[in-house]
Amino acid sequence: MSRYRLGVLLFVLLVITVMLYANRRFQMNHPGRRGTGSLAPDFKLQTVDGKMLRLSSYRGKAVLLNFWATWCPPCREEMPWFVDFQKKYGPQGLQVIGVSVDGDPKEIAEFTQKLGVDYPILLANDQVTEEYGGVTGLPTTVYIGRDGHITRFVEGLAGPHEVEENIRQALATSNPKESNPGGLSQRAALDSTMTPQGVS
Repeated sequence: MSRYRLGVLLFVLLVITVMLYANRRFQMNHPGRRGTGSLAPDFKLQTVDGKMLRLSSYRGKAVLLNFWATWCPPCREEMPWFVDFQKKYGPQGLQVIGVSVDGDPKEIAEFTQKLGVDYPILLANDQVTEEYGGVTGLPTTVYIGRDGHITRFVEGLAGPHEVEENIRQALATSNPKESNPGGLSQRAALDSTMTPQGVS
């Protein structure tokens, strides 16, 4: 092997090593990006109507945490699905929470009202977006199980069937606050449901 080829090979190996190290450091510094099984970082944020909401207050429920913006077309596309799924799975323990990265609460409130959004909308801050991996793309949706651990981390637009499956997985996690009555599994209960009207 010539010195040139050996030099190129060593350079490529060095680049790969640096990338792997950087990715490892990134994952260590961004718990929201550690994947399934990681405890979702807790936070306390203001809603568009001035109230304060803490994520951990929903422990025992499955949470769909959606980072979005008014200027994001894919975000606008999936929000009506979230409204439908909240109505369908809310009685089973789902809570959809939107986290807007926009800066004007009045504009956000008007926007969500036009779309018929009836789930809580929070105002993001730098600390929360950083704890969830920087939220480098929108929409970013984090699915959190009843025990507070992340079951799925999705960047970009996902179809309604994928969204529903991720919701079902989060709901199927064990609830630390109560046992499952009657011995019926959460998964079995979910299998009897149907896709909400208007979502195909």
